[in-house]
Parts: sequence; structure tokens; C-alpha cells
Amino acid sequence: MEGYIREWYRQQLWLATDERVTILGHPWYNGRGLWYEDFNLIPRSMNMEIAAAIRDNKKFVECNSGFLTSDKMTEKFRVQYIEFLRELFEMGIRITYGSDSHHQYGDKHLIIEKYLSEVGFKEGDFSTLTEEDLW
Repeated sequence: MEGYIREWYRQQLWLATDERVTILGHPWYNGRGLWYEDFNLIPRSMNMEIAAAIRDNKKFVECNSGFLTSDKMTEKFRVQYIEFLRELFEMGIRITYGSDSHHQYGDKHLIIEKYLSEVGFKEGDFSTLTEEDLW
């Protein structure tokens, strides 16, 4: 697990610093659910280094409804993860919102709204990209 987390960290850090990347899409999503029981398996130092790279390189981070409503993760993970996104927001990192649109999420936005409001997100907190952000 440690090696997998280190590799995922390395890839996210690279994305956070690459000039061709605008948004770090749903950080720490791995598709396999390897650490989806407890977000604290990921060292805080890694999260803070990624956050610094995102902020310093003026990137966005995506809050993804599909990721946060997946049945692969525990309630504990969801709460920890949304708190992580809130911390990024409080550091001045711009957060976008997406669904990935790979599947129909129906009314899952109501579930996400609950998590977002519980950590203090409100209307207007999420960023939208402009043409200037992309080029």
C-alpha cells in the first residue's frame, strides 16, 4: 500500500506542476478503492506538498460527485475527503465541481450538497474556468 500511495502521490505532484494541466481531477481517486476506508492512510505531508504545488502553479482541484458517491468508500472516508477539499479551499486553491458524466448520477447531487454544507461550502465557493485559465 505504501508503494502504491507513493506512486499515486508522485503522479499527482507531476500533474500539479505540469504547465499543460489546468485541473487536478478528483485527487486520490484510484478506481480500485485501495484506501477508501480511511483517507488518513495518505500522509498529511503528501497532501500538503500537492496543495502547495497546486497553489503555486495556480491550478484548480475538482470536487467530483461520482467519486464522493461511489459505493467503494466508507462514510468515514467521505467525511475526511470533503474536509480535505475544504482545507484546500481555505488555502486559496480554486475548487471546481464535476460529475465526470460517465454515468447517470441522478439525485446524488443532494448527497454531495449535504457533505459540502457540513464543512462550510456555500454557493459561490466553486470556481468556473475562463478562457484565460485554459491558455
